[in-house]
Amino acid sequence: MLVSSSGWSMAPFVKDGDRLVIAPVPANRLRIGDIIAYDDIDSSSIVCHRLVDIQRTPSGTHLFARGDASCTIEGPIAAVRLRGRIVAIYRRGCVTSLDGPLRVVLHRLIVRWHPLLCAARGIKQRLVALGSAISTISRDPTASLAGRSREGGRE
Repeated sequence: MLVSSSGWSMAPFVKDGDRLVIAPVPANRLRIGDIIAYDDIDSSSIVCHRLVDIQRTPSGTHLFARGDASCTIEGPIAAVRLRGRIVAIYRRGCVTSLDGPLRVVLHRLIVRWHPLLCAARGIKQRLVALGSAISTISRDPTASLAGRSREGGRE
C-alpha cells in the first residue's frame, strides 16, 4: 500500500508530502523502532508513527507509538488497528529503504534517545520562560530602587 504523509509529526525522518510504502505485517513481527501504520480511532485516516513499546497480554497485543517530533506516546493501540510497517519512503524521486541493518540500528537509537530530547525541550522551555521573567523584571532596574529610596525617605 502507498500513502502520502501529511503533517510534521515524524519530522525530520518523514516529511510532509513523502510517499510511504506500507507492508502488511503481523504484530508479533514488529520491532521497537519500526515506523508503523495504523487506523486512527477518531477519523478515517492512517497514522504513521514510530513503535516505542509492545505489550502482550492475555487480552491481546497492544502497541504504543510516538511521532518523532512529539513527546506524547499514543496507545494502547490494539493490534487489529495495525495496517503494517513502513518499509520505504519516496521523496523527490529517491527511494529510501527502511529494511537495512543500519536503518534498524538507527530506528532503535531514535527510540532510546527520544526521551532525553523531550526532557531537553522541556528544560529549554522553562529556561526561556525564566529568561522572559527576568527580562521583564530587569527592564527598568532603577524603578524598583527609586521606589525603595522614596519609602525609606532618602530622596
